[in-house]
Amino acid sequence: TVPSVTRSSSAMRRLLVRVLTKSGFEVSAVAGGNEALRQVAAESFDLVITDIKMPEMDGLDLLRELKAFDPSLPIIVMTAYGTVENAVQALRAGAYDYVAKPFEIDELKLTVEKALERERLLAENRYLHAELESRYDFAGIIGNSPGMRQVFDVASSVAASNASVLITGESGTGKELLARAIHYN
Repeated sequence: TVPSVTRSSSAMRRLLVRVLTKSGFEVSAVAGGNEALRQVAAESFDLVITDIKMPEMDGLDLLRELKAFDPSLPIIVMTAYGTVENAVQALRAGAYDYVAKPFEIDELKLTVEKALERERLLAENRYLHAELESRYDFAGIIGNSPGMRQVFDVASSVAASNASVLITGESGTGKELLARAIHYN
């Protein structure tokens, strides 16, 4: 879902809603920053498009508020008053991209698609990292005896180094599991 927030007239909001909806996005439009904050707090959004010049609060303030609420939320900032200083401020505050008006509709659609794809890849990366961590963490290896605790202590200390490790033992004792945990950690 893509909320579209612009100051420049309701006609611009309607245009963005129509273009993005036609491109297959589910879109919500609001007229100001406070309404955008309320809506983002109440619902889950994948992306925000905001103008810099708006009633109530400017787009940079909205950007900062939204990033404080959800640091991973991609935000595209647009403005008709484009300056290098505004663009740098927006990007430093966490904007995904900065679009100066007038802009090409295809350029905006591409920017939206790239932002959503980037966020999808980041979410997938976080998921896979958590999956690896749970699969190859030392806590996933069963054993509470003093001997196993000693093995875990040694494995933890060598995991932090660049040392080569030879693991020996009888078949079926979990050597490969331990090796994976050391390698991962």
